[in-house]
Amino acid sequence: MKVTKITLQRLLNEEHFQFHTHFRTLLEPLLYLIPDLEPLREKHLNLYQEEDVVLEQLAKSIFTDKIAEADKLRDTTFKGFRSAVKTMLKYPDKDKIDAANKLLLVFKKYGDVHSLPYHAETAAIYNLVQDMNDKYSSEIGLLQLRDWVIELDEQNRNFDNMILERVNEKNNKPSKRLTEVRKSLDAAYADLVKSIEVFLLVNKNSALEDGIKKFNIVIKNYKDVLAQRKGRAKAKKVVNS
Repeated sequence: MKVTKITLQRLLNEEHFQFHTHFRTLLEPLLYLIPDLEPLREKHLNLYQEEDVVLEQLAKSIFTDKIAEADKLRDTTFKGFRSAVKTMLKYPDKDKIDAANKLLLVFKKYGDVHSLPYHAETAAIYNLVQDMNDKYSSEIGLLQLRDWVIELDEQNRNFDNMILERVNEKNNKPSKRLTEVRKSLDAAYADLVKSIEVFLLVNKNSALEDGIKKFNIVIKNYKDVLAQRKGRAKAKKVVNS
C-alpha cells in the first residue's frame, strides 16, 4: 500500500494548503499507530500552521471590501445552515430528530469555522460539505436541507476563487518566505509518507490502509486539476504560436 505521488510544486498556493489540510484530515490522525513518529508529525504541523499564517498575511495585504463581504456571506450561510438543523430537533418525527442529531455532531466536529483564519475556514467548510454530500447524504435528503449544502459550497468556492485571483494573478511570484515554507512543508510530508510506507511493509493495518485509499482518491482529484491546467496551457500556447 503506497501513497500516490504528486508534484506538489505545481499546485497553486491555495491548492497547496488545502492538499496538506486533506492530509491532516485523512491520514495524520492515524499516525499514532506508527511508533516514534511524533517528531515528524509535530514538524509537519508547525510548518502547516506557518504556511497558513503566511497565506493569511498575503491575502490580507490585497483584500478588498468585495472579498470581505464574500467571507461574511459564507459565515451567515454556515450559521443559518446550523440553525436549520437545530430546528429539526423539534420536528414530530423520530427519524428526522435522529438525522438532525447526527448532523449536529458534524457541526460540533468542525466547530465555529467562521472564527477560523480565512484559509483554514475555506478548508474546513470544504471538508464539512464533503461530509454532508457523502457520509450524511441520506440525512440531508430526509431533512430536505440540500439547498443549504449547495449554497454553502458555492459561496465557499466563490470566496476561494476571489483569493486565488488576487494571490495567484497579482502575486505571480510567491514571496521568498512562502516558497521556503512550502518547500519545507513538502519535505516534512515526504518524510511522513516514507515512514508510513515503510511501516506498512512489515505491519498490516486496515485502518491506516483505508486512510491511504481515501487520501489517494483526493490526490487523484488534485492530479486531474493539474492535468487539465497543463492541457489548457498547452492549447493556449498552440493557439498563440
